[in-house]
Amino acid sequence: GMGASMGVFNMAMSLGMILAPMISGAVMDTWGIKYIFIVAGIISFIGISIFSYFVYLGLKDENNKQYT
Repeated sequence: GMGASMGVFNMAMSLGMILAPMISGAVMDTWGIKYIFIVAGIISFIGISIFSYFVYLGLKDENNKQYT
C-alpha cells in the first residue's frame, strides 16, 4: 500500500545519504576526484535504466488490462 511505498522510498533515501559519502571517499582515495563524477554518472545511468524498465512494465500491463 501507500505506507509500504513511502517506507521503501524513505529507506532508499536514507541509505543513499549514508552510503554516498563512503563510496565517494573510497573512490577518491583510490582513483582521484575526477572519477567520483564518472562513477556517479554510471550509477545514475543504471538507476534510470531500472526505473525506465519498471515504468515500461507498468504501462505494458496497464495497456493489456484495457482489452480484457
